[in-house]
Amino acid sequence: MVSVCGYARISASNQDLTILRDALMPAGCSIIREDKTSGTSATEWTKLRTLLNFIRKGDSLSITCANRLAALSGTSRSSSRALKARGANLRCTE
Repeated sequence: MVSVCGYARISASNQDLTILRDALMPAGCSIIREDKTSGTSATEWTKLRTLLNFIRKGDSLSITCANRLAALSGTSRSSSRALKARGANLRCTE
């Protein structure tokens, strides 16, 4: 069974994930994982790591905007490589 997983990240605790959730749900995401942490350290993006470990061949990872994944130099490349190695796709709602 193919899954469409969503990833949402906000960088400040006073921000709201509702807008991101509202964009990912119509994109067909059956699973949405969220991190509330700054973009300064990808090691804190525990939900993203969980998704990258979970995703299988044919699945898709949906994000709302590329900057949610690429706040750190190299993070988007390593995430893209991980998805490609698993045979999964990256989709962006914007």
